[in-house]
Amino acid sequence: MRFFIDEDLSPRLAEECHQAGYDASTVRDRGMLRANDREVSALCFEEDRVLVTNNSKDFLALARREGLHPGLVFLPLGTQSEMRSWMRAALFGYP
Repeated sequence: MRFFIDEDLSPRLAEECHQAGYDASTVRDRGMLRANDREVSALCFEEDRVLVTNNSKDFLALARREGLHPGLVFLPLGTQSEMRSWMRAALFGYP
C-alpha cells in the first residue's frame, strides 16, 4: 500500500507509514503545496496511492466522479501526537 499525506496534515505522518513498512510521500515532499484538490487526487490515481486527508467532503466528491479509487483515510486535525496515533490506528487498527 502506498500513501500520500495531504497538506493540512503533519508531514511526519509519512514517518509512521515508513516505520510500518509502507511507501508514503507528502504534498511538501512532492513540491505540491499549491496544488488544488483535483491535482492531488489525480496524482493519487496515477500512482495508486491512498490519500490521507482531513478534507473528506471535497475528496469524496472527486473519488465518486472518478470511480474506483486506491483509498481515502480521513484524519481530523489535532496535535502531532494525536495525528500520529490516529495514523497508527489507520495502519494497524489500534493506536
